[in-house]
Amino acid sequence: MRVMFKVKVPTPEGNELVATGKMGEVVESFLARVNPEAVYFTLQDGRRTMFCFANVEDSAELPILCEPLFQSGAAEIECVPAMNSKDMKKALAALQGGA
Repeated sequence: MRVMFKVKVPTPEGNELVATGKMGEVVESFLARVNPEAVYFTLQDGRRTMFCFANVEDSAELPILCEPLFQSGAAEIECVPAMNSKDMKKALAALQGGA
């Protein structure tokens, strides 16, 4: 299942991670674990934010993948199912076919 991880880093904790040089380690470690299709970095609600799209085989993997982020101070994490255009076309075809 493709999952979108939205990781928002609270400003004080993010500032500490940057000041100590640990921000890159935290991000790279997470990305190495999830092997993402795509990753985007931006600001949302005034916070450093990462959108990461990756395939997860089992929902039981989610706590394992997210826990190191929680422990680092990057504590605002959302995991939601996501589709690409191929997935959406397949879903629409099934809906139109009455499935």
